[in-house]
Amino acid sequence: MKGPVLICYDVFDDGRRDRLRAALDEVADRFQQSGWMIPDLAGLDAHRAAAALEGLLAPVDRLRIYAPCPVCAREVRTVPDGPPLARPAWVAD
Repeated sequence: MKGPVLICYDVFDDGRRDRLRAALDEVADRFQQSGWMIPDLAGLDAHRAAAALEGLLAPVDRLRIYAPCPVCAREVRTVPDGPPLARPAWVAD
């Protein structure tokens, strides 16, 4: 399913974590220390995101990729009024 993709990880090695962050920074918006949202506009689904990130991890690392159902995906939105952010943040209600 094409749509927003939520990615959360727990990577134990600083180098692997830096490579994962660099890869995600090109296509995703960071909303938490280890939480990222790939917006629908990026054109990636959960399977393609998993394939792209798989080689950056070791067996001890944990990576979770979630593709919200179509109803939930419609509820994903950027944060409304508030202080300006360097990049838009994402909220799933």
